[in-house]
Amino acid sequence: MGQNRHDLRQAIPNYVDQERTADNDLIIAPANPTTLRQTCLERRAQRNCQRILKSDAAIAMGGIITFGTEAQAVIQALSRAEQRAMYRSIGERLAERLNTTLTGLVVHNDEAAPHAHFQMPGYDLDGVPLSKTVTREVTSALQDIAGQVLAAQGLSITRGKAKQERVKDDEDWSKIIHRSVQQLHEDLPTEIAAAEQRRTEAEREAGEAEKKREKNAGLAAKAKEDLEAGRGDVEKVQKRLKAYERRQAEAEKQIKALEQEQTDLEVAIARKQKTVERIQAQMPQLVSAKKLLSKNLMVAPEDLADYHQEVAEYIRDAIVANVESAVQAEKARIVQREQAVRAKESQLNGQEAELQEWHETLNTRENRLKNHDDVYAENTRLKQRLETVGMHVGSILGIQNASMNRGKVLRVVESASSMASFQKALAEQKLSLEVNRRNGPGD
Repeated sequence: MGQNRHDLRQAIPNYVDQERTADNDLIIAPANPTTLRQTCLERRAQRNCQRILKSDAAIAMGGIITFGTEAQAVIQALSRAEQRAMYRSIGERLAERLNTTLTGLVVHNDEAAPHAHFQMPGYDLDGVPLSKTVTREVTSALQDIAGQVLAAQGLSITRGKAKQERVKDDEDWSKIIHRSVQQLHEDLPTEIAAAEQRRTEAEREAGEAEKKREKNAGLAAKAKEDLEAGRGDVEKVQKRLKAYERRQAEAEKQIKALEQEQTDLEVAIARKQKTVERIQAQMPQLVSAKKLLSKNLMVAPEDLADYHQEVAEYIRDAIVANVESAVQAEKARIVQREQAVRAKESQLNGQEAELQEWHETLNTRENRLKNHDDVYAENTRLKQRLETVGMHVGSILGIQNASMNRGKVLRVVESASSMASFQKALAEQKLSLEVNRRNGPGD
């Protein structure tokens, strides 16, 4: 993702001449990580591998097509169409040599030297990882192929002389080393600047994600208060609560990914800076020693071999010491990260338990409301039925205005303990009604 952002100028390093960014050329848009991983999975499936593809497996191989100082003038003299054709030809020939396909090709003309970044899937067409097939001999052959393409197009550019050949031809060691150091000084600051730019963007994105998480956490807490206080429609409040919780979880996941990316970038930056420091500290001594040696080319071959061995041991010991120091520091950072992750998991588990308790409370309230509604409906139905029965009983027993006196009939039914007592009470009630009717309201 970081390389794609760099290639497409979504992340602009500070060494770029933005006035010339419009001169860049997108020949093939780089594939995104999801597409690259799917391509690798499909190719890898041809080999019937027993293990699944690791989460940190290399899913792409990137490279740069660049030129020496003298050749740059030749490239810049070409038209845009001729440059496109040249870069595409080189990229396709390299992909053919590696038995894979070209999935990205972007030309940069807004930096000090014109160049193009290419991208290829991390597995070839037979499902073999390029990390196994691309050896030092293969990378040297790739430079030969690029030189052949340029020669075929009639350009007066040839492949540079390999360092091994220059050593074999007894060229001045100081010039050989200086050229190597110069290349590193050109590449490493560019890579460090790009990594620092992405780290800054990741910090900003993490801050925005944290604000989003806090906002949704507050909204979720408000929704819980509404449910507890019985405010609003229960179903709608529940839906809002679930939406806030989902957004909060997504923000936390994004924060975790961005924090991991920042950690990876910090490690990469630190490693590149240490490489720069190591080169600056070690190379002057080596250059001085080799300059002295280059003035006396009559040294016996066995002495030259011993000198090379001493230099190799010196560099090896320095690298081992630096690597051990970096490993210890990385272990300490990993322990800190693990502690932070465990604390975060504990916090999330507590929130999950609290949410589960709220869900159970809501279910209980819903059941109570449902039971209350059922009882109320049953009581209403029974009351209507009793009134209807009282009216019918009154009519059957000859009580006038039975519909108006159904209440009295019901009270007789309620007070009677047997059929005889019911008939007696009913006769008394009926007699009372007859007397009142004959006497009238005035008596």
